[in-house]
Amino acid sequence: MSDYPLGLQGRRFPYEVKTTADHWWPTGLQRLWIDNEGNISLIRPSGEIKSEKPPKKGARKKGFAHKRGGHKVHFGPSPWNHTFEPEFAKVDNDGPVILRRIRNYLLDEDLNQFDAAAQANSTDAIVKLCFSLIIRSPAFRHRYSYAGKSFGREYCEETGKANVEHFWGHAKNIELNECNSGRLFLLHSENSEFCFGDGLCDTIFTRSVSWRPQGLQWIADLSGEAFVPLLPNLCAYLYFSRGGCGTKTEVIQVSSTLVDEVNYLTQVYSRDQLFFRSIRPTLSPEYLRCEHLCVSQEHSPLLPALRDILI
Repeated sequence: MSDYPLGLQGRRFPYEVKTTADHWWPTGLQRLWIDNEGNISLIRPSGEIKSEKPPKKGARKKGFAHKRGGHKVHFGPSPWNHTFEPEFAKVDNDGPVILRRIRNYLLDEDLNQFDAAAQANSTDAIVKLCFSLIIRSPAFRHRYSYAGKSFGREYCEETGKANVEHFWGHAKNIELNECNSGRLFLLHSENSEFCFGDGLCDTIFTRSVSWRPQGLQWIADLSGEAFVPLLPNLCAYLYFSRGGCGTKTEVIQVSSTLVDEVNYLTQVYSRDQLFFRSIRPTLSPEYLRCEHLCVSQEHSPLLPALRDILI
């Protein structure tokens, strides 16, 4: 019998893990962004537009927004090689179900019914979906590929992917009733459309997930805010701060001006992939730079303005 140790998935060393096209924008969500012809559109910084139908569930077609081996950690011939793509299965299955329900409530303009359902059953699923989209985005992976810089290491994508797994391993298990006070505002627009990109405005996960004592218990010490477009006419605005526990949900009707501000933030954090349904976004100078950038409050009045109005 071989003396090789067993790897993380029970295989003997050395072994390889199958490389798959791992989606950072789940195909189940992509199908909620189709236009009247059944397509979603990708616009590059060059202005080039590509439109195609998202893949059906179970199809071999991959669609948009994936990276081969994006959720595979590989350190050469090592027993620690593994894929963490299955870790997103539950949130990818639950998310579209909740969002279709929300879409139906919004179409029926029955917001009171939606609010009650969201408070009772949906808030946790929506927040966890937002967490997953932030953490597996290319911008997040790119940021944490530089995590070893303070130790003299250069950019390393394997380090970035390991950090994606690390952050999601903690975030998926956070109980919102044992977490800093949170607000989930669902920004709904009737006349404008949000865009989705390979980067999302986020200050919640700019540091490691940690816990702090409050009374006789430990709670997740989340703080910061994030914008996560969920549907072409619906964007989640998450805000966490110390002072209490639990997360509340509220639907807010927003103007076209605010949608433009949110789209600007998405473009700042995105590098070369920006998706839309029917209304082509006006490309910002930041998106044209083809970099994952960050925005400061001085450059975007939206952040402090939203806090003043909503928080």
